[in-house]
Amino acid sequence: MVDDQQNVESILKEYFKVDSLETSMTPVQGGDIHRSFSIELVSEKKLPSRLFAKINNGQGIDVLKTEFESLKSINQLIPNLYPTALTFHDSHEMGVLLMSFHRLGSLDQSSASEAGRALAKQHQVTSDSFGWSQDNYIGYSTQKNKWMPKWVDFFRDCRLRPMLQKSKEKGLSNYSVSAVLRVIEQLDEHLSHKVVPSLVHGDLWSGNLGFDVGHSKPLFYDPAPYYGDREVDIAMTHLFGSQRNSFYQAYQEAWPLEQGYQFRQGVYNLYHALNHVALFGLSYEGLVKDCLRQIE
Repeated sequence: MVDDQQNVESILKEYFKVDSLETSMTPVQGGDIHRSFSIELVSEKKLPSRLFAKINNGQGIDVLKTEFESLKSINQLIPNLYPTALTFHDSHEMGVLLMSFHRLGSLDQSSASEAGRALAKQHQVTSDSFGWSQDNYIGYSTQKNKWMPKWVDFFRDCRLRPMLQKSKEKGLSNYSVSAVLRVIEQLDEHLSHKVVPSLVHGDLWSGNLGFDVGHSKPLFYDPAPYYGDREVDIAMTHLFGSQRNSFYQAYQEAWPLEQGYQFRQGVYNLYHALNHVALFGLSYEGLVKDCLRQIE
């Protein structure tokens, strides 16, 4: 904690170009990847009163770096839906990501509606191709990204196949491996709907969306972005509990989903279920099988 605070103070002095700065750092619970802190700042110059820091070592440094770059890109494309990434510092031994601080609360019916409309607005930021400008991470798992003209090819070659390989290395059963391979073989049939390359969050479970109390608006965070089928975000909101009904109603009013979405939900969440096996082990194979049953 002392080393973390000294490093953060040094980075803040350099970033804000001040000689004197006092900070108070409070650990924030939540994610299981980084050390997170709320930082109170005291300075003679006019600075933000509070910031948020994520700190990590080893592989986590690159995870933080890609999060910094992702937040910068998203905020250029569609401002005010995500935290502002201020700076990233890599000392080769420790990575520090500094961003705006937001006091978060739960969504009620009204703010959930606002979040649904906001997500539809984000999804209306589109590209000519599927992919992203760089590889990134979902948790500690790498996400391969390259520009591809067909969604089914991107989802097969950059999502399902690589994640199946990672889950096999964690001991995924032959039964589940064979079943996932059948889904991959039939992917052209499963994903035959019309898809627009939309800017997606990429990791939109319920823990990555909240209500920004200070600004009275919904806030998305911890993205793993790329241009893909917007349904991947909607599908993941159902994976570990769902959002309020008003969230989905508002989204549908803003941009209705294509027919067959309920079936494709299982296809898209299969990727995240495999990722949980890759990250956390075979206790999540049941989730893989649940997704496979939705596809049958």
